[in-house]
Amino acid sequence: MLMNAVKAIAELDADLRPEIEFYNSIRDDIACFGLLDETKHLVKELSTIAEFSEDAIVNTASDELYKMYLKEGLIGAYSALDNGYRNGIFEPREVSAKQRRHIVSGVAGIMGYFVPRLPYYLKKGLKEM
Repeated sequence: MLMNAVKAIAELDADLRPEIEFYNSIRDDIACFGLLDETKHLVKELSTIAEFSEDAIVNTASDELYKMYLKEGLIGAYSALDNGYRNGIFEPREVSAKQRRHIVSGVAGIMGYFVPRLPYYLKKGLKEM
């Protein structure tokens, strides 16, 4: 929907006379708060040019993801993102979350960090003796 709006604006023959200073002054507020009262008229103007609804700005993808996180938890939100990417359906699916014992992951982390460096440490230690 957003790309169609951008395309429709690019294909316009009319001069829209952008208010660059106004847009720059409210950029931070829009990023933090979304649709503002000061910009609702711009959305209405855009809806006359292209198929664009106010709902696309009010309810963003991050809002949907946060609702999914609250409803299904972290694994459910991740699986919904994965399912949406792979299949085009933003719904959680059944996944198995593998959990290792903490001692195993700790030993694996230490081994993965120190074993590749061990020859260097030995060489450096023998050199300093």
